[in-house]
Amino acid sequence: ASTDLLLPLFLRQRDHLKGETKLFAAPLYYGSWSASSSFHLFFPLVWRTRTVDSATTVVFPIFWDFNDRFSSRTTMVFPLVMRHADHAARTTSWIAPGVWIRKRPTAMDAVVVPIFWHFGGADRARTVAFPLYWDFKRGESRTTVVFPLFWRFDEPTHRTTFVGNVYFNRSKKDRRLGSPVRPSVAASR
Repeated sequence: ASTDLLLPLFLRQRDHLKGETKLFAAPLYYGSWSASSSFHLFFPLVWRTRTVDSATTVVFPIFWDFNDRFSSRTTMVFPLVMRHADHAARTTSWIAPGVWIRKRPTAMDAVVVPIFWHFGGADRARTVAFPLYWDFKRGESRTTVVFPLFWRFDEPTHRTTFVGNVYFNRSKKDRRLGSPVRPSVAASR
């Protein structure tokens, strides 16, 4: 082991048998590292730790990064954005003011408050662009609305559509279109 000392500003210790080094440079820096881990502190704003499986970096108060190599990683830039990756679930989420997005292996979800929502999936999906557009899917059924002019209802056996004030009904079984129904119009003087 060896020690270098310059009081009160500098101290360095090395343990050659353990492969560890510690360094103190007053008043702003402290560090400790070896082959398997490290820790650095630039007082009071920056610190970083590292092990074989994880790492943490903080630049106070605006940046944080927490990385567990086998589990998850969360990165934040305050107050603008946060990203979280869950390695086990294979999902990644982003959060920003008024926005939330999640990406999954089979689908993507998004929310832009208060006007847009999308939650996707193979058997079930919902999309809303408030107040004009709605699209809901569940199994073999689907409802789509473009308010106030277009409405479509898809069921396993038939499709019903409203365009303006005209109504259509179509059978999916024999692909036959039913007669469009138009409302009667009356005018008087």
